Amino acid sequence: MKTVIIIPCYNEEAVLEKNIKEVLEAVKNFLNTIIVISDNNSKDSTAEIAKRLVNDNASIEYVFVAEPGKGAAVMEAWKKYEADIYGFMDADLATDLSALPPAFSALSEGYDGVIGSRRIGSAKAKRQLYRKFTSFILNFLIRAILKTKVKDTPCGFKFFKKDLINKIVPQVKDRKWVFDTEMLVLAERAGFKIKEIPVEWEEKGLRGSKVNIYPTSREYLKKILEIKHRLS
Repeated sequence: MKTVIIIPCYNEEAVLEKNIKEVLEAVKNFLNTIIVISDNNSKDSTAEIAKRLVNDNASIEYVFVAEPGKGAAVMEAWKKYEADIYGFMDADLATDLSALPPAFSALSEGYDGVIGSRRIGSAKAKRQLYRKFTSFILNFLIRAILKTKVKDTPCGFKFFKKDLINKIVPQVKDRKWVFDTEMLVLAERAGFKIKEIPVEWEEKGLRGSKVNIYPTSREYLKKILEIKHRLS
């Protein structure tokens, strides 16, 4: 089966080459896997590094998405490919790549989507205490407001089969941080089978400087309420 893995990037010059090579190594035993660097209008050397990586390896591709937002970077890149499985992972590789084999196994067992979770079973998450508390509250509100069974909707490690992508992505309105939470809620309501797998996750220092947790959380909550209003 053909698999497309999107790596959304915004100003990732410090880690891009190293991390893409790690992903390549992790998927080398999975046939017909394409890694797509989706450049979300970076202002640093992300594009130059990405294009060099493309020239060096046929399993890497590059797309440029000018519209700001992680959701736009992922979904616009998905649209450019015909595949059986569509996924994305954060460029900082906060989710350990050891989660890849169980993710593909779950898809082969009949699940329509597989997502990494920091909140189930043997999952391990390393992050600053205040971020851990904020994340706990946000996840609680997501589950309470949107009535989802998923325990960790924001985790940046997700894979979906083609049928789910084709039916659900056109319905997704958010183009920034909440797109994947919206996807999961819509997929649940449509009857798709979603499996959470425990992951090892570590907050990366470089990433922390880019995302201000409190404004992001407020915007996230606002979007969640908008989704609830639209779906009710």
